[in-house]
Amino acid sequence: MDAAPAPVSIRPATQDDLPALAAMHVKSWQQAYAGLLDQAYLDALDVSQRQENWRKMLAGDKGVILLAWAQSGENGEETLAGFLAYNPPREKAPDGCDIEICAIYALQDYWSKGIGYKLFSAAMARFKVSGRQRAYLWVLDGNRRAIDAYTRWGGALQPGHMDLQIGGRDLRELCIVFNVS
Repeated sequence: MDAAPAPVSIRPATQDDLPALAAMHVKSWQQAYAGLLDQAYLDALDVSQRQENWRKMLAGDKGVILLAWAQSGENGEETLAGFLAYNPPREKAPDGCDIEICAIYALQDYWSKGIGYKLFSAAMARFKVSGRQRAYLWVLDGNRRAIDAYTRWGGALQPGHMDLQIGGRDLRELCIVFNVS
């Protein structure tokens, strides 16, 4: 029998969280995209570059980053287990969408333990309070774990796709839309 999930607290990121966030972001990409992206690209991901990107997002005051801290150990130490970031749409949004979830990741040790859903639920509560109607995100085609989670959470896969290139590989992203209310 699996142990009960560790207690998790969700809170907005601050500048002080950026080193842990950047390191966790790189590690989560290396775990989530193994087999979907070139391994050499994943191995070369730069924590300092990610930290600078997150610093700019927080400094720009347009986006929010929610962190999921899981208690671990007898001392109640907290581990950054996952994060979700959102901002106004970066490109033409699907009809009726007024907020974009631009990132949602959890470390592999926390997959299937509700971390992603807790982050998603916290974001949706914030969207509702702020009067948002519909949120959307982009997900790599082939990332079944994520696509399945998003549809379980009420997301609707939209027709079409967006072409992009990551690490020299041609890829497609699919759009998933969520009703906020």
